[in-house]
Amino acid sequence: MRVVDSQGGAASASVTFAVDATSPTITAKDPSPDAFDVTPNATITVRFSEPLNASIGFVALRDAATRAWVPVATRWDDAQTLRLMPANLLREGAVYEVVVNGTAVDRSDPGNPLAASSWRFRVAAYPPFVAVVAPAPGVRWTAGVPQSMRV
Repeated sequence: MRVVDSQGGAASASVTFAVDATSPTITAKDPSPDAFDVTPNATITVRFSEPLNASIGFVALRDAATRAWVPVATRWDDAQTLRLMPANLLREGAVYEVVVNGTAVDRSDPGNPLAASSWRFRVAAYPPFVAVVAPAPGVRWTAGVPQSMRV
């Protein structure tokens, strides 16, 4: 590099620098795409190849059938890992879509964009659970006599 001031004085120096032109990518997704056994209380975790500008909201969750956005809280576990925590339990048997829009950028100046993407997962459907509380275990019933149960 050579610098010349207004008086004609000059100076030279050798400077090494690098320009970050690599766009960030998603390196891990949990739940994984097309997972079908996700628990209703699951959190969603997205890991990126490099730190992103955390001030920009760019990852969201929606019900794939209704396309309604699901309220979530977000937290950065570290500079590259974002966690989404749904405000309510996810509906059993429902398919959800994680949406990463194209507004996210890395921390370089002016910022390399993260490509938009999405993936889906299904929440497991659990069979109902019934507990019999009366009659007590071991009680014998007589055939032909009306009995009552409490669940």
